[in-house]
Amino acid sequence: MLTLAVADVAAAQGALTPFQQEVLKAIYAVLPYQRERFALSGSDATPAILYSDPRNVERLECAANASFKILSQANEAGVIAVSVCPEHVARVRALAAASAQGFDTTLAEIQKGVPPIPPDKLRAVGWYRERSTLPGGAELHYFAVVLVGHGVIGVPTAVRLAAPSPSAPTRKARRARSRSAC
Repeated sequence: MLTLAVADVAAAQGALTPFQQEVLKAIYAVLPYQRERFALSGSDATPAILYSDPRNVERLECAANASFKILSQANEAGVIAVSVCPEHVARVRALAAASAQGFDTTLAEIQKGVPPIPPDKLRAVGWYRERSTLPGGAELHYFAVVLVGHGVIGVPTAVRLAAPSPSAPTRKARRARSRSAC
């Protein structure tokens, strides 16, 4: 069934890149293709969007991108996008860390003058932030990019940062090395 689903998407939008095929297979491995209930269709490339503060949304054009429309019950239910950005590792790491503060600031601004929304209600709709360490040492940052305009939209965002290379010196090791060089 997975091969059929990948072939259906490829036929609908033309040839998929190897990266897009890999992403499609990974998504269907978690949430299987069901013709009427859950399917993915090709979409225009979506850049990675992160923010360090509510007024500074930053778009990153990454080396590998895959975007798919989520189809359910003959309707478009949303979009899922996956990007791999080896050329922006330092910037993505900094933005992922700063996005937590950006999320908190935006949430505080939205709730000014009104009773605060309980954390469990915010979490239920995906409006929370969390950082965790995955097996193997990779970091996972989850937060909603909350955009305010004529309305409010929350875009669930997950950033997975590979574990630091064991051969890469830590900040502490670099500092010790620079002191011994003096």
